[in-house]
Amino acid sequence: MGTLIEPLAWNDQDEVYGFKVKSFFFDGAAAEQEDDYIKRNLPIFKVARPKVIATETERRNFRIGNVVAQPDGVLEHGNGLLSLEFKPQGKKEHGPKRWQQQIPLTGMLQCMVAAIAVASETGKPTLPLLRCYNALYMLSPSPAVVSKVLKLFELAPMYWDDESSVASSRIAKLCEPWVRETFPDNGEEAQKRRQMGEELHEQFLRR
Repeated sequence: MGTLIEPLAWNDQDEVYGFKVKSFFFDGAAAEQEDDYIKRNLPIFKVARPKVIATETERRNFRIGNVVAQPDGVLEHGNGLLSLEFKPQGKKEHGPKRWQQQIPLTGMLQCMVAAIAVASETGKPTLPLLRCYNALYMLSPSPAVVSKVLKLFELAPMYWDDESSVASSRIAKLCEPWVRETFPDNGEEAQKRRQMGEELHEQFLRR
């Protein structure tokens, strides 16, 4: 069953922690007041309405090996699925100029793990979407990050040999130090270099 595919108006894109990330910003307080699921959680969709398959209230489990994930939303869109994680961070607002430092790494990894679990169980391509208070992020992890996470799936029984199920949040926290060490160029220095590049570009245009 297909759904209407519309061009999505992402505000920005960048490489963050080994992910290609697209970002969209909106009024978080206004979104909270929406009764419609799509308007509240995926406000980037203006015309299309992905079909909701599972929500956070249902707490549906998706598994891959010993790893279990409970995404905050699973939706059907086009020929694939959307796996949604919601990390409001105490209603912390993300800004167009600093979102690269504000996006939560653990949330990114948990979102990716959940999408892998959804794809494994359903057999459908699944796109990870991270929803923060006033920002929506589309995540495309690099092969290196995916490979590391899949290896942790295999090692999960060794880390938690007394448990038959390991939560996606645990895999995310276990992977986070490796990501920070492998992709360190995401802090204040990276932000300064981006700003310097923008300033040089503007100076060039004014010539």
